[in-house]
Amino acid sequence: MGGPRTTLSVFLIFVPVYLHGVLSREAGPAAQRKPFFERLRRLEEQFRRLQEVTLTHLRGLASNYNLSYDIDTRFQSLALETQAVALAVNRSQAAVQGDLSRLKNWMQKSQRRSRKLDSRLLALDSVLTPASPQACGPCLSAAGSAWPRATWAPCSPTPPRRMTTSSCCTAGTPWSLALSTS
Repeated sequence: MGGPRTTLSVFLIFVPVYLHGVLSREAGPAAQRKPFFERLRRLEEQFRRLQEVTLTHLRGLASNYNLSYDIDTRFQSLALETQAVALAVNRSQAAVQGDLSRLKNWMQKSQRRSRKLDSRLLALDSVLTPASPQACGPCLSAAGSAWPRATWAPCSPTPPRRMTTSSCCTAGTPWSLALSTS
């Protein structure tokens, strides 16, 4: 078999072929690894985007929940305020009703007093008025002058009763009655 020279030539031929085979085997998995890592990187990016979208969606849900919770608490506070206002209105209405009833009683008492004073003044007028027109002198209103007859107007809330003096005008009387000419 040949000498060292043939061995060297075979060795030089086989080594590059062997190295080429080994390198091609290593290049094959590296080429296969590159799409795998690329795909893994894309999946990680998609997962990150999914996390962001999910987080945004969860924040929106939380804000809607907080909004509805805030609305519920606002409605509850408005209901309490409405009840407080209704209670205050009822109290003020009761106070007004009490004041109104006291005022009504006062008015009735005032009207009774006014009627009593009217009757006393009528009695006093009838006592102080002379019986005949000649007793106090010539009466202008009885003689048909342009002057109207003197009337007394009560100062009470009841409608005034027109009372004419009897036969003599009271314009010259020394006492002061609430006289009005109407």
